[in-house]
Amino acid sequence: MWDELNSVHPGRLTLHVARYEDHVAAATLMVRVGTHAWYAYGASTTADRDVRPSNALQWDMIQLAHSSGCQIYDLRGIADTLNPDDHLFGLVQFKVGTGGYAQEYLGEWDYILRSTWSKAYGLYQSRRG
Repeated sequence: MWDELNSVHPGRLTLHVARYEDHVAAATLMVRVGTHAWYAYGASTTADRDVRPSNALQWDMIQLAHSSGCQIYDLRGIADTLNPDDHLFGLVQFKVGTGGYAQEYLGEWDYILRSTWSKAYGLYQSRRG
């Protein structure tokens, strides 16, 4: 995926890594197409949550998107509720706090290329709980 997305347009897919003390605390991927940038994926450790490495990476990606001429930075999905008791409410607060707004799109779908792997993954997910 990395090679394919960056082969025609170098820098289309960028990896951002936040280090804290002696280890990686968070990492994200950003995709840029034309004047639109998307936060694609991210992961962080729970051990370093208090230093907010994911927030630092978002700021890094926003700055790169802006300096690259992007007019839109898409943080992607939010919860469908504004209930403060919802476990995703903090995510909504963060995204709106960046000056963003909610924009509804068609959605995302999976296009299954190998049904055997898809079924195996579905079984794994169902047992994982």
